[in-house]
Amino acid sequence: LDAAPFAAIAAGRKTVELRVNDAKRRAVEIGDTVLFQHRTDTTRTLLVRITDILRAPDFEALVKQYPPARLGVDAVGAAALVLRLNRAYGVAEQEECGCVGLGFALLRAS
Repeated sequence: LDAAPFAAIAAGRKTVELRVNDAKRRAVEIGDTVLFQHRTDTTRTLLVRITDILRAPDFEALVKQYPPARLGVDAVGAAALVLRLNRAYGVAEQEECGCVGLGFALLRAS
């Protein structure tokens, strides 16, 4: 994870991670634990337990399913988040795989 989302999760301000629903994400189930690593300092990690999973055809539809606070943003930030995700993943990848929101509870930050 980049520094800003990592910090937001560690502080309890972000409880959902949005991704393209590729094979790796399709294997995730409620109750699973996931270990997120900081992008530049891989010794920093966040262990979370998956509490809910939502799917949508694209990030715009997925973001609308969540209160902005769960995404670690405000209403204006939610629109900017969609733009960032669209740049990172692209429309073709979203159309092929769909998108997924992984809701979680933080178990440990280190």
